[in-house]
Amino acid sequence: LDSALQHKPGDAWLVIAQAQVYMQIADYARALELLNAALAGAATQIDRRTALFYRGHAEFNLGQYAQAAQDFEATLPGRPTLKSRLGPLVWRSAAQVRARQDPRGTLAREIGTESLDEWPGAIVRFLLGKLPAGELEVIAETDEAAKRSNGKCPAAFFIAMDALRRGDRQRAREQLQLAQARCPTVSEFNWAATSELKRL
Repeated sequence: LDSALQHKPGDAWLVIAQAQVYMQIADYARALELLNAALAGAATQIDRRTALFYRGHAEFNLGQYAQAAQDFEATLPGRPTLKSRLGPLVWRSAAQVRARQDPRGTLAREIGTESLDEWPGAIVRFLLGKLPAGELEVIAETDEAAKRSNGKCPAAFFIAMDALRRGDRQRAREQLQLAQARCPTVSEFNWAATSELKRL
């Protein structure tokens, strides 16, 4: 990436990729610097949205939850379908929980009457209190789309976030450990679970 950036200085996609590498080795402060630079050099809305999304992750892992929630929210404009908005919406909810806000009202308004039948809609239904954790785990293990995308990984992470919202630190710790075990080390869920376990 360093070599590629010598040929294309400031290329937003290369800088974002470099930031992701730093997040894999848990250097979130360096990743944040790079993502700020990527945002400054973003030429398109997609570049800007991607840089904001990953900056939200860097901030989340640094414990800067309010800023993370703002960045996840800033990636929502221009996403035409509910499916394309679900990722930023659930991550914004996690950041709001950690910023000691209850995200359920905002999330419910964003979803409105849209169908949550397709994965990962079950995660949103769970976060809204419309699906028990046990049922979410079953769906994560049996739904075809969930199985293809390793649905057990985000299910464990968001069950942990909901436990933190309710003040159940022991349940949160157990689920974060599960997320660590289920999510690959290149996954945002693994990074966040590892960071959150250090803070519990």
